Amino acid sequence: MPGTDIQAFDANTAKYDDTTANFTGTLQNGGSNVVVDSDIGSTVEAYSATNADYGDTTANFTGTLQNGGSNVVVDSDINSTVQAYDAGLGEIAALAVTDGNFIVGNGTAWVAESGATARTSLGLGSIATQDSNSVSITGGSVTGITDLAIADGGTGASTASVARGNLLPSYSGNGSKVLALNSGGTDVEWVTQSQVFTAGTANAFEHANSISDSITVSSGNNRLYIGDTTFSGTLTVAGKMVILDGPINLTGTMNLTGTLSVRH
Repeated sequence: MPGTDIQAFDANTAKYDDTTANFTGTLQNGGSNVVVDSDIGSTVEAYSATNADYGDTTANFTGTLQNGGSNVVVDSDINSTVQAYDAGLGEIAALAVTDGNFIVGNGTAWVAESGATARTSLGLGSIATQDSNSVSITGGSVTGITDLAIADGGTGASTASVARGNLLPSYSGNGSKVLALNSGGTDVEWVTQSQVFTAGTANAFEHANSISDSITVSSGNNRLYIGDTTFSGTLTVAGKMVILDGPINLTGTMNLTGTLSVRH
């Protein structure tokens, strides 16, 4: 009822457009108190012209800003938990991501190189571009490697004497023999001197000291010996034999139907 439950109209009561009216009671808004003068400076921040505003870029914040439960990055995090700005990293980030590019320092900055330019920076020569099944090596030298096996085109040795032993027929049991091409012309073999001085060998040139096997110089063939030569077997000369810087020592049998010339 007016005057009991609600305020009765009174011309002296503040009007809606009276901005000087003071309300000293409590306004109810969903069960919460409306902010009144007494709240300013206690439960709400009072206005201050010196407080930092949104446009103040010099304001310092010393508290902790929460962002999804994690602290916001501050100055002290730089160079510890986050990377500080670096001009070199900026150069790398700006390089083209072209396939085949390498990142190389040129002495002043990071640059991208590829092809022959990159190979030069890496110290690689022309062999770097050769196919594995077609390699050509010219000049230079190779040292300090394991002896290359015979099966791979080497000698299996690092000294000449060992190399000869690896490449030639076995030395064992072949003392005083000479190396000759086999009858098939496919390889070499060790033979006695008499096997070298076989009958019918034409125009042979020998340098032997002692011949124990039988020797035959057939008609039409020539044989030349140099140095002291001893024949302990049968010597048959139907062709022509010359011995220079002899003499000839014959301890066996000689059959001479051709020419024998000894010049001492």
